[in-house]
Amino acid sequence: MNWRRTCRARLGAVVGALSLVVGLVSACTTQPYEPPVPGSGRWSNNTQTTGAPNPTGTTNPTQPTDPTGSATPSRSGARNNPEPPATPSVMTPLPTKMDAQGRVPVNGYSVLNVLLGTEEGAAMSVLQFAIGNPLDTISREARCSAAVPPPYQVIVTWGGFSLTFEAADSNPDSPRTLVAWTYGVSVDTGPEIVLEDGSAPATSFDDLKLRYPEGVITAGMWPGSKMFVLPDGTSYLGYDAVEVVFAGNLAFCD
Repeated sequence: MNWRRTCRARLGAVVGALSLVVGLVSACTTQPYEPPVPGSGRWSNNTQTTGAPNPTGTTNPTQPTDPTGSATPSRSGARNNPEPPATPSVMTPLPTKMDAQGRVPVNGYSVLNVLLGTEEGAAMSVLQFAIGNPLDTISREARCSAAVPPPYQVIVTWGGFSLTFEAADSNPDSPRTLVAWTYGVSVDTGPEIVLEDGSAPATSFDDLKLRYPEGVITAGMWPGSKMFVLPDGTSYLGYDAVEVVFAGNLAFCD
């Protein structure tokens, strides 16, 4: 059906956009991560490609700047996914570095030991040191948002794995916090992810039902798609098979 092909094309475009590589990064730069600054001379067509910093950032657990949630960007805009669950009172601590297979540990409320809601600079000082140099940084106003004007966001990508930082308003200079991580199952570049139970993400909805009987399956973001949500907020999105795994406040209407 035409609508189904259109939905698949939209989903594919999102994964492709998040995995776009603008250029190779230099391996010799040792400057810490610097959030994109309009007019800095590294800005082109509203997209900034990050250099290759190698920070010595801390490996201590990184907390949100405001654990009460007040520093988290406004979620008043209409998004195509449910609100992520509140950070649980008892959290499973994740490792401070990638595992022996080079996979990034994630769950529904953190990446490595960095919680969703953490300020961009603090998050990147830890995550870039652990994961390596990002391949691309996309800066723009958030899409799929009913907020007027839409909040400003920065998407940092390592191939199929990406982080989304978002401000509370449309000002590029406003502070941004980590609002989501995304993993494109079919994207060959970038690190893989590993869940807190040590398993790789499932690619079959039937497998998800068997592995996580406490999970909830709902209608997806377009007609014909579906989404399987784990109790901690980790979400699997796709049609006949899982195509995207993510957690946090994220939209896919691009």
